[in-house]
Amino acid sequence: MQYKNLVPDHFELQWDQKQIEAGISHLARTIITPWAQKITRETGEQPLALCVLRGGVPFFSELIQQIECSVEPAFCRTWSYRSDSNAVKRCEIEWTPVGTQFHGRTVLLVDDICDTGGTLNFLEKKLLEEGAKEIKVAVLIHRKVPNSSFHPDWSIFAYEGIEWFVGFGMEDKNRYSNFPAVFKIQPSS
Repeated sequence: MQYKNLVPDHFELQWDQKQIEAGISHLARTIITPWAQKITRETGEQPLALCVLRGGVPFFSELIQQIECSVEPAFCRTWSYRSDSNAVKRCEIEWTPVGTQFHGRTVLLVDDICDTGGTLNFLEKKLLEEGAKEIKVAVLIHRKVPNSSFHPDWSIFAYEGIEWFVGFGMEDKNRYSNFPAVFKIQPSS
């Protein structure tokens, strides 16, 4: 683990790089590939794979490389947390799609984590307003929280705790998102 000397003492490894890679491979090859091939066969069009920037980038990048048929990559940006504080959520969610038409498209929406579901619920509604025909959602981590407003179609890992995650796209105050594993932050003593 090259980055081991960079990991603070209060970080605890949750999923290592091999576990993440194996989970992504399984999801891409056994679930998403057959779904995407079916869409292409039935419609003659490739699905649109929409990455939620910035946190979803590592998962998205690994996932689409392992889907065994053509998908069109696209990106959107959302804001629901302030970058300088993990605990303070913004009151509203904003989004910016990057040069993509959604009307009549089948969309695979990809993000790093679904916790309360607010962001993904918002994005699904926006995509439907923009004319998307079908939306499937894949996340690296589905945090199982009571009264969640959204449940993704597919996830690699499920988690029931409230700890903050870092690594593989998830950050702690704009830091550590490039780690190739996922850590949970334990409160400092």
